[in-house]
Amino acid sequence: MPAFADEGAIEALVHAFAHAKVGVIAIGVPEDADGNVTSTDANPVSLGNTTHGDGKQRVVAFADPEEFVKRFGQPFNAEMLGIDVYRTVDANATGHGVLVNSATSETSMIISRASAEVFLAGDVRGERRPWWKFW
Repeated sequence: MPAFADEGAIEALVHAFAHAKVGVIAIGVPEDADGNVTSTDANPVSLGNTTHGDGKQRVVAFADPEEFVKRFGQPFNAEMLGIDVYRTVDANATGHGVLVNSATSETSMIISRASAEVFLAGDVRGERRPWWKFW
């Protein structure tokens, strides 16, 4: 982890991701969905995962969706705030965090489950925002 070796840089990254709009792969979204979609017991929606790298399951996200599409195409079908990705990780007991694909180079980085949990523990606003924005 040479590029983010100090705690302050990691904390800044975790915070920035939480407040950023990111691309995600939404699974279980109705075919005719256009706009906000909420996961319910009757219509569950989940996020795409990957085991890339070390074999541990992580939610896959795409940084800066507009820039990502310009450079690499659009492998995602929805957008959401990073904090809602953290909430999804927190709700999934088997997940190990988030794999974030860069919009500027063919690289990715991991935000650990522990980092997401620490951020959520400090998020006292408790705001509930709509999860999905579809194309």
